[in-house]
Amino acid sequence: SVAAAARRRRRSAAADAAEHAERREHAIAMDIEDDRELIALARDRPLPEVAAQLGRGLQGVTRRLAKLSDPDSAAYERLVNKGEDQETATKLRPAKEVIQRLVWDGALSLGDFYVAFEDRFDGMQRVRCDAANESIKGKERLFVLALPSHRVRQIYYKERVVWDREERLDNVFGTGIAGEGVKIEEVIATYAEWEAERERERRHRAYIVESVREALGDEDFAELKVMSKEMQEGRLDVAGYVRRGLRYFEGMDAYGVELFAELVRLMPDAALRAEVLQRIDAE
Repeated sequence: SVAAAARRRRRSAAADAAEHAERREHAIAMDIEDDRELIALARDRPLPEVAAQLGRGLQGVTRRLAKLSDPDSAAYERLVNKGEDQETATKLRPAKEVIQRLVWDGALSLGDFYVAFEDRFDGMQRVRCDAANESIKGKERLFVLALPSHRVRQIYYKERVVWDREERLDNVFGTGIAGEGVKIEEVIATYAEWEAERERERRHRAYIVESVREALGDEDFAELKVMSKEMQEGRLDVAGYVRRGLRYFEGMDAYGVELFAELVRLMPDAALRAEVLQRIDAE
């Protein structure tokens, strides 16, 4: 019948479209593998040698590398974002994908990145992302590609953490719940400002600690330090910590209370810090 013939044509068209899409996906995957091989070879070999090994012209290799280093090019976009699905903004990008981005993104300097990982025998270790694989069996030339991703804890750009499993931070792709959508391009562009701010914070911390030490004396300062550690480890409740801590600053009026509060503001745990400050205000 006419209807049956129409259904057969639609099924045939759908099958052709599916086959075409599958072929296209395969071609893209092969292109990406070729691009990754090119980038890997070009890291430590002269371009004429790379071109000869790949059986390609030197000008073609040079132009392709330029495209793979240009964030505005389609080649760069495909290499970096291939396989990306509609992930929610709060879903943390896996360590494996982040490391692959750093390795294959020609716009990034791989030697500026480090991976902190858990070694079964030596505890937490840190390695440069361009370090050769000399200890893990397999075909991967780079250690970070051979490293099982479940052992990765943090990834750094120089001294700044850009991916953290526990904190659910991803400042490479801008995913996770702690990164506020910041991506690696912004991290690199603002690194000098971040470094300057970190130095200001270090000096402020040192100033507050020394001010408290001078106000209390070495013995009381040491006791308060031990007490603060006990509270942060959960061995002393917040109310008891604040009540006992304020006694060290008795006789200093408002200055003493504010000095104690400034010391508390240096605590790394934001939730605990807020709870202690609220308790100080209540006292």
